[in-house]
Amino acid sequence: MKISTAALGVILLTGLPGIVFAADKMTDAQIQEKLKADGYTNVQITEHDRDHVDVKATKNGKTEKLAVNPQTGAVTPDTDND
Repeated sequence: MKISTAALGVILLTGLPGIVFAADKMTDAQIQEKLKADGYTNVQITEHDRDHVDVKATKNGKTEKLAVNPQTGAVTPDTDND
């Protein structure tokens, strides 16, 4: 399938649904700011995995290990035993 340069430009500028570019990933600073807005403190990025970023942060006096999807911003408990 050939895509014209003009069409590619439109795709890159509009970020058509279903197409994810590396530029759409959250930066470490954006992840830290999101978690701080969610009430976490002492937010530390500990590792970058293929599909998530490992984070250690404190909320309500409890330190937690979290996994953040850098494309969606979804935060889940980090279940890796590392």
